[in-house]
Amino acid sequence: MLNAVVKLANLIRPDKRGRRVLGWDLFSRLNDKAIWETMRFAAVVEIDLTGLDILGHDGLVWLASIILDRTNHDLQTYVVLPDSDKQVNFLEYTGFSTLRESRLDFSYSNESRLLSPESRYEARDKIKRELSEIRFITETNWSQVNNRTVRYLEEYLIKTYEISPIGEFRVTLLDPFMNTVREVLHNVAMHGGAVGGEGQGFMSLTLPPRGYPVLRSCFSDVGEGLAKTLSLKLSRQFRSDRDAVAMALLFRFFYREEGVEGLYPSLRWIRLREGQIHIRTGRVLAHLDLSKKATQRRFDESYRKPTLRWLNSLVATTTCPPVPGVHIAIDQTLPSKAISC
Repeated sequence: MLNAVVKLANLIRPDKRGRRVLGWDLFSRLNDKAIWETMRFAAVVEIDLTGLDILGHDGLVWLASIILDRTNHDLQTYVVLPDSDKQVNFLEYTGFSTLRESRLDFSYSNESRLLSPESRYEARDKIKRELSEIRFITETNWSQVNNRTVRYLEEYLIKTYEISPIGEFRVTLLDPFMNTVREVLHNVAMHGGAVGGEGQGFMSLTLPPRGYPVLRSCFSDVGEGLAKTLSLKLSRQFRSDRDAVAMALLFRFFYREEGVEGLYPSLRWIRLREGQIHIRTGRVLAHLDLSKKATQRRFDESYRKPTLRWLNSLVATTTCPPVPGVHIAIDQTLPSKAISC
């Protein structure tokens, strides 16, 4: 028996083209406390995907983490498949339905909408390879996920920019993306669980079509959140989730460990690619926009001698209802033309 139904399309404001997009912003900016409590705590809930015009990788990563959190707490979840065959095919392509068979405990309310196994593979072949699969992350597989992502992204960038896979390409394109991805993957694996070193989460890489300048990587885990994780590690309490975000970003600058770079050097890579990082944890949504010239100048002035006050002055924050885990979206700008190597 259902306790509640959450129709996601009703929570989304249409974009400029009138489309309802299931993306990262839906969950990161959702301020309805009652909806969050329903999705987190209802004994049986149905999450309805009908009425949506676009299913985004970044939105599906959030949804997967919500279902995983419910799975870990023995709560029952149903999902209503989208209206169109194209969207059902997309769920199959991203591997979302495969997660149901291996990692997530949920059922489709309208299972008959699924394609036959033979049709699924045909559907996957029809969808552009620029779209990546959602990947499940644990402490045992994060390195393999990272290595596969490097190979996949390298192939994409070489093909897109028609460049040689050596020299400046690696320094100016591949390294900024992959150093950032590696550090966040490592953090999910080490800190994204109820116990340190036993993290669980998801990652997606949204590869843009030619002409669209931004590559987005998203990560969601089901851990205790930044404030509690850091409080246990440092034996101190944080006044706010905002302070915990700043400390998480600066942690490896203040507390260095051999062989671990941490998130702080990733900010330099994001700055190099004129990108942005969004973090949702606890009761805060934090946003560092390094695509703006004024922020870049202030970032460059103090990067080598950072302080918590300095970083807090660069990060915009919004207070939100509490959510489990840590959720990160990173946007990095691709060059407008091919690089000559």
